[in-house]
Amino acid sequence: MAELPESVAIADSADLYACLGISPDASQADIATAYRRLSRIVHPDKRIASSSAGDASSSASTDAGDAAYQRIRRAYDVLRDSETRRIYDEFGLEGLRALTDGAVVLRGRGVAELREELVQLRRLREEAAVMKLTQPATQLTVGLNCSSVFSPIDEDQPKGIYLERLSFSQNTSFILTPKHRLVLAGSLGNMGRAYVPTVSLTMRSQLTDKLSSDVTVGLNYLPTAAGKLTYRLSPNLLASVRAEVTSMQGGTLVPKLTPSLSCQISPKCVGTLSYAWNSPNKGARAEVLWQAAEGFHGKAALFLAPNDAGGQLSCTREVGDLRMGVSCQLTLKELWSLRYHLAQKVSEYSEAGMSIRVGPNVGVRLKLSLSRGNQVYAMPIVLSEWMDPAAIVYGTAVPLLAYAVVYKCIYAPWLAKFQQQSRSQQSDTEASGRAARQAEALSAQSLMRQSAQNSRESERSRGGLIIDRAVYGYLATNEADQQLPSDSSSSVIDVTDCLQILVDQSHLEIPASLTKADLPGFYDPAPPPSSSTSSSTGAASDTRHLLIRYTFNGTAHSVLLGDGDSVRLPQRRHAVA
Repeated sequence: MAELPESVAIADSADLYACLGISPDASQADIATAYRRLSRIVHPDKRIASSSAGDASSSASTDAGDAAYQRIRRAYDVLRDSETRRIYDEFGLEGLRALTDGAVVLRGRGVAELREELVQLRRLREEAAVMKLTQPATQLTVGLNCSSVFSPIDEDQPKGIYLERLSFSQNTSFILTPKHRLVLAGSLGNMGRAYVPTVSLTMRSQLTDKLSSDVTVGLNYLPTAAGKLTYRLSPNLLASVRAEVTSMQGGTLVPKLTPSLSCQISPKCVGTLSYAWNSPNKGARAEVLWQAAEGFHGKAALFLAPNDAGGQLSCTREVGDLRMGVSCQLTLKELWSLRYHLAQKVSEYSEAGMSIRVGPNVGVRLKLSLSRGNQVYAMPIVLSEWMDPAAIVYGTAVPLLAYAVVYKCIYAPWLAKFQQQSRSQQSDTEASGRAARQAEALSAQSLMRQSAQNSRESERSRGGLIIDRAVYGYLATNEADQQLPSDSSSSVIDVTDCLQILVDQSHLEIPASLTKADLPGFYDPAPPPSSSTSSSTGAASDTRHLLIRYTFNGTAHSVLLGDGDSVRLPQRRHAVA
């Protein structure tokens, strides 16, 4: 494989085939011919010769001309090599950047193997982008007890709110390679009146396509060690086993073992069997998760322990950004309990939620939560030690009313202002990029004029294809409104010379797969202002079109094409009556 050009590392989102004005199925000879033809037009030596002939250009024009040539050179450097072209065809510029960065090695690899590795690399990069916003993963829990307000033990008990629980945990992931990740975790929580620190280090590895492992060492007053192996027995069957050894005071070692088996019962149903041996939650457990309809999820579980047994049934419904659900649990210890919850997505990564749990042995318990990516803030509150109707009503109504007030009066105005600023910044960025691309395209067009004129004279001598006028941009689509716009229009650009130099032997072909805005001398014009999308002369389209007026064999022709249409000239049906 040829050495990857440095320009690939800085490549933008351009269509490399369109940069050379060739079809994706073009031969290597076609690629070389297109490059030689365009480089003769926009090469820096050509521009220097023009300047010395009396056409002085500014520094900005020179830079734009250099960018136009570099764009063509960049496309040629990639497409002339069969292996880099294969990667570009399969994975686009993202695959080329992965090769340039050294994240993926090409030599001796098949397409299927490369696809799998690049897909995994893309997923890791997407995770890293989210983790950059939300890392380190954090959970803060503040537990309160308000039972003295709703259900005091006696009349003399002072009413108040007491801190019952406080815990803080945090973990950070380090992506070592696409198949290895290191996780450092720590927590601090109260156990009675004492606060207990915990720290652990986990290495997660993808050993083979079917086997992965987790190895953890930790310290919680005394050291602990754990390991987990997960193996895919078949496309629908996954087995795992977790082993843990905990040190006790006196040097005693306590082993724990938890094997599990997961099965994809159907495309929308997953079942899991597990057994915990010698652990605090020891016993057998069976669980089934299913999706009954779009946005509707259910869960059923049964468990059997030495001193307890029971089952749980829950269902969740998602409606837009709102998620609501209810669950019921029956056990020998707690008899029964009912839980209902609501969660509202407030931004792309943030969600606010509340839940109420009631039962004869659990009382009334409220939980408020706010999550943002991997950051979770929770506040469990004990409202009553028994099923007090007042606690249920207050626990449900007060959080909902408080959320509505905060969202409508504080968050919604702030969000609207933030989105407006983001749109403004994005608009400025797009305008800046469009201006740079426009300067590059106009510089290329100025260098194309002589070549386009030579092509016209050659075609005229044989009665061939002459592009009289071509414009690209936001044009009127009604036949009666297809008037050529004025040169002052910023939403339409003149591409007459750009198409003329692509004429070959009285024919012009541009495949539909090419991005027209990336053709030599083209650029993406600015959309028309909303106030000017309609006028007395007609309505401008909200998508880009290409209008071509041309002469073939002495006959005038005209055609209006969409941005995704192929260009094939000449055609008899384009003749103007």
